[in-house]
Amino acid sequence: MAKQIKNYMTKLVDITPVSDTALSDWTWRCRYIGIEGVLMLFESEHKRPGELFLKIVSRDGRYLKTSYGIVEIYENNLVFTTKQSRYNFVLR
Repeated sequence: MAKQIKNYMTKLVDITPVSDTALSDWTWRCRYIGIEGVLMLFESEHKRPGELFLKIVSRDGRYLKTSYGIVEIYENNLVFTTKQSRYNFVLR
């Protein structure tokens, strides 16, 4: 189980690879660029205590859940970096 830390209204504007993962294994993430909805920031309590992950859910029910990573917030942008990807969200 994870503890929900914070919610944001947001739009995913960009995803870039940060590792040497083959693009054929990575590009499925790109179909989520442009998704708008509620971004939920979670903290793991059991599996990887203290580590963070995100889930964004759109009004039409689409969602994306990330692996564990590091969150950075700059003005109206939230950047979440995992082992394989960097997600850039615009906060509303």
